[in-house]
Amino acid sequence: MEEQNKKTEDIHLTKGFTGWVHHHRRLAKWLMKILVTGIASILYYLRKEQKHIEEEEKKS
Repeated sequence: MEEQNKKTEDIHLTKGFTGWVHHHRRLAKWLMKILVTGIASILYYLRKEQKHIEEEEKKS
């Protein structure tokens, strides 16, 4: 019985962090959305800059 409970238990990193996430579920969702959006924006910017650098190298 204990093995089934451990398998279905929802754990995020540590028990303390899991408690915080479950208590502040809305805030945690918004923070994850902001984090993912920020990472996607940075990756888009870096790809755009890489293409710009490659075009300038071809011109030289």
